[in-house]
Amino acid sequence: MDSQIIDRICANCKYHVKHYIISGKHLTTTRGHCRHEKIKLKSNYSEERFDNKCPYWEATEDTPQKTKETVENVIRQMNDRLEALLLILTAKDK
Repeated sequence: MDSQIIDRICANCKYHVKHYIISGKHLTTTRGHCRHEKIKLKSNYSEERFDNKCPYWEATEDTPQKTKETVENVIRQMNDRLEALLLILTAKDK
């Protein structure tokens, strides 16, 4: 992460999971939650929760390229499942 100063907020933590919603025709993010095993709250939606002092915060290793590859992989998996469902539906029609 070079010499950049990184805010120690939940959104920049490797344990933070973003939530996505479709708003109109666009995919947008909403607040997410923490998946660290020692954070016991079911809904950790406040990024201000630890006021940049979370003891479990770790810098994320995600890069735009890694994120793109992850999304592409998920889309491929969805495509495979949809093709399998299509085969089942067309087999029932015959």
